[in-house]
Amino acid sequence: MKKKPQPYIFLILLGFLIQCTMPASDSIFYYTDQNNNRYTISPDTLSYLPIQKENSSSGEYDGGESATIALSKKEYNTISEKALELLADTSKHTNKRMMMTSIIALKEPSERATLVKSKKRTDFENLLNELLKTD
Repeated sequence: MKKKPQPYIFLILLGFLIQCTMPASDSIFYYTDQNNNRYTISPDTLSYLPIQKENSSSGEYDGGESATIALSKKEYNTISEKALELLADTSKHTNKRMMMTSIIALKEPSERATLVKSKKRTDFENLLNELLKTD
């Protein structure tokens, strides 16, 4: 008598495949805005490292003061979700770093994109900046 394949095996394999393609819950994201201010997002902190006047392309722009704040799990999950949306939306990616573009990167699994201006990108930057203001 021939054995029928068990459906639970397929569910286990599907779950494994999904888990392998999703970033770990403790992923670290890096974001560089159009002015070259840098943000590092980890599961429990958001760090901001601004560009200094002498390093800006105009020689005039100053990104302000550096800051690091604690993130709640909910805040991290919101940032992570929006970051993954930016990485997934290839219609807003470009191959060249030029004026008005930004860079988003995921540490593990390694992924990086140069982003053109978009509503999602602006919303992401606004979220980061609002969180930095409230602490």
